Amino acid sequence: MPLGIREGDTSKTRNCGVEIKYDFIMHRVISYNIRSGGFDFVVTPLIDPRYRPSLWRKHESSMAKHKPHAQILRVPYVKSDRTVHPAVWKVHVVGKISPWIDLDSEDGTLKLDSETVLKQEIAYASYHSLQ
Repeated sequence: MPLGIREGDTSKTRNCGVEIKYDFIMHRVISYNIRSGGFDFVVTPLIDPRYRPSLWRKHESSMAKHKPHAQILRVPYVKSDRTVHPAVWKVHVVGKISPWIDLDSEDGTLKLDSETVLKQEIAYASYHSLQ
């Protein structure tokens, strides 16, 4: 999407992006915004913003009691991350960490969850070579 020229700006590069919500069918969302929307990049959360390791651990132990053979999704990454070409992730996606992360929290559970998720999100961004 071409941008207007600002007075005094000698740069020839003009990029425009859009922030999108987390979606399990990310390949469609990225494709729509890049191809149809005319944006150069999208800014999106790296994992489902509702994810908290402590809540999953509680849910997992509860499920183990009631359904011992049930499989539980431990980290809710985008399921379609393999359907998007690696070059698209690298060039057209800017990762956004979860807004609830608070590494300085006095709440021990929140602090531990924050540390865990931040490490997971950084590893995931590295995996995709995100910006």
